[in-house]
Amino acid sequence: EVGTFPLYDQNKDHMLKVMRNHRTAAYGRSDGYESLSVLPVPLDAASCPDKALITAAKTAWDDAVTLGEAHGYRNAQATVIAPTGTIGLVMDCDTTGIEPDFAIVKFKKLAGGGYFKIINRVVPEALSNLGYSAEQIDDITRYAVGHGSLDSCQSISVNALKDKGFTDEVLATLAGALKDAFDVKFAFNRFTLGDDFCKNVLGFTDSQLDDMNFNMLEALGFSKEEIDAANIHICGAMTVEGAPNLGRAMPLAGWVAEPGLVRSALSGGKKFFEMIRVSGCTQGHRFIQLSVLNQIGQGASICQSLTVPMYVAVSANAICPCQATSP
Repeated sequence: EVGTFPLYDQNKDHMLKVMRNHRTAAYGRSDGYESLSVLPVPLDAASCPDKALITAAKTAWDDAVTLGEAHGYRNAQATVIAPTGTIGLVMDCDTTGIEPDFAIVKFKKLAGGGYFKIINRVVPEALSNLGYSAEQIDDITRYAVGHGSLDSCQSISVNALKDKGFTDEVLATLAGALKDAFDVKFAFNRFTLGDDFCKNVLGFTDSQLDDMNFNMLEALGFSKEEIDAANIHICGAMTVEGAPNLGRAMPLAGWVAEPGLVRSALSGGKKFFEMIRVSGCTQGHRFIQLSVLNQIGQGASICQSLTVPMYVAVSANAICPCQATSP
């Protein structure tokens, strides 16, 4: 009913060629691929203990090609388990492979060197469900991921570093290192700033620079609190706890949109929760209080109060009202 993806007609031949190559790989062939200079690793049927999986794979790709030839494709990308995961980012996937999302902030190693950080996309969606504004969500996300630069950093500012002898050239080199730094202290070293600058301008000795425990920022006069604050600003806290604006969502109340999700999370589906209403929150929004109408038999029900982790409520589109009362 919705048709093929935009510009499918112009890309039809190429799309079908890609799908046929996938089918060829599913059949375990080492030849017969179309317009490929680097051949894929074909399915190794001999090493698969369950031959039904091989049959299913062949059937799936036969259907994918046959149906595509007849009707075209709605999605411009075909599902693949890639060896590196980089293609998953280009395809707008949530993860870099078949693994589930395992953290609030994830690191992706780049083939050309360096890393970049990705926020778990459930986080902004959950914050939106909780009533946070776009600006608040951006602030919380930046707190978790970091800004990757000294811009707007109050504890260790560009001006403070200039007062200690950092030139524009050195600051530009430092800015490049901070983009990929896991910890702000890792960027402040002789390998980033250069021996001449560290010794002749900053006045550090070889023994200091050779010491693996040497903390250049402390030696420059910055306190532990200032360094920790700069580290969160630049590299991120890797968590949303302590983020600005956290706990300041609009107080929206109402019945849970999908009580089945909460029911499953709470009891493995053994109980039937007829109606669920958000009634409050505790511990800085990490837990949410629900008022539950629990059906226990024919026409019989009891009302009980439950406290569940926030992620359970968020998954069911529950809204934390903060000031709402139990029904």
